[in-house]
Amino acid sequence: MASMSTRRKKTARGALAVAVALFLLASCAEDEPFVPQETPIDADQEIQEGWALFRELDPRAALIPFGRVADRFPADPRGHVGLGWCRIELDSIRTALEDLRTAALLGDEPDGHAGLAVAASALGLDSLAVAAATRIEDPGYRFTGDPDFGYPDLLYIRALGLFHLGRYEECYAALRTLDPAITIDLEAYDFRERLFRALESLRGIV
Repeated sequence: MASMSTRRKKTARGALAVAVALFLLASCAEDEPFVPQETPIDADQEIQEGWALFRELDPRAALIPFGRVADRFPADPRGHVGLGWCRIELDSIRTALEDLRTAALLGDEPDGHAGLAVAASALGLDSLAVAAATRIEDPGYRFTGDPDFGYPDLLYIRALGLFHLGRYEECYAALRTLDPAITIDLEAYDFRERLFRALESLRGIV
């Protein structure tokens, strides 16, 4: 027959086992799933890095910092602007158009309007191209990603879109702003051909 001491030890061991089991169950119930913390990023620094890569003619690499800003700061138009221009360079024009439309809804970014004008013109969306190009009113505007692209190029896109839309007087006015030496009689029977030739003469020059 087991002694009282032996029975107490068995009882104590049993109680301890139950207590440990209950503790483990309680711990499991209270534990929250592990959620990894995102590393903070500096939006300004990412945008600068993106444009630096873009100017180095590496738009595919520039997608990464611009994409981080667009993902982490979706209300910041700058990330969407950068993505749009990168996709223009990569010939993903329709995707670029959506990026730049998003940017236009989020803020008044000159580079965004310029990119939207370029993408819309490439897709034959002349009304949108003209509207976007018209948003740039500063004759000194230069594109952040390429200072060789600026206000004259947007004025050309505007003139081209106006021609396609049959808004010939406005097209002529835009052409005269680009080159005051251009003179066309809009009453002449062949004025459309002359406007077209003037547009062709300026292609690649502005």
